[in-house]
Amino acid sequence: MKQNRLTLRRVTSRGRASREDLFIAKAAFCDEVSRVVLDSVVPLSPSIDPRMRVFNMDQTAIFASMAPHSTVDEVNARVVPALTAGADSQRITMAVLVRADSLVLPPHFVFKGQPGGTVEKEVQAYVPHHVATCSVQENAWFDVRVMLEWIDMSFRPNVCGYSVLFLDTLKTHKMQSVQDELGGMGTSVHYVPPGCTGIAEPLDVGVMAPP
Repeated sequence: MKQNRLTLRRVTSRGRASREDLFIAKAAFCDEVSRVVLDSVVPLSPSIDPRMRVFNMDQTAIFASMAPHSTVDEVNARVVPALTAGADSQRITMAVLVRADSLVLPPHFVFKGQPGGTVEKEVQAYVPHHVATCSVQENAWFDVRVMLEWIDMSFRPNVCGYSVLFLDTLKTHKMQSVQDELGGMGTSVHYVPPGCTGIAEPLDVGVMAPP
């Protein structure tokens, strides 16, 4: 393998489409982004940087115990144990919103809890909304209700007039109530092609990609 400049590597992405097909889809998506910006964003206000109207949002899970996958042990050891804090299932979800001019806007955190319960009251008092916003959900998931709360608490205060928002194809993002809410505030939503987020979505490529 060394003679052919090959080595064993950890898999970084999985999918049913070939890499060539993904790059074709990526190229089409990039063309769509350029068309939307040139045709819909630039003509609105030539004096304003069009990148200030273009946004990308994505979510990632944060676990209470981020156990490592590797450690130091003796050569030829057959069993390599690792102690954990027993909190691998304790997680929150963080939604990150960025603007095309590189501005990172306040994140939105989703904690495990029930709407109207003590956890929600506690997390709502953590920080001012201009620093971060919070929701609760039974499993700390980004469901439709949480998505609508994100729009109201995190996205809407940072948008003025027409805007473009790029999202992945998570089912929640494509629900009619979500599309109606975004459309009602003048936001045009465009979806990154399935399987292409790791090579085409700005947040997935530049922020949330594994090291």
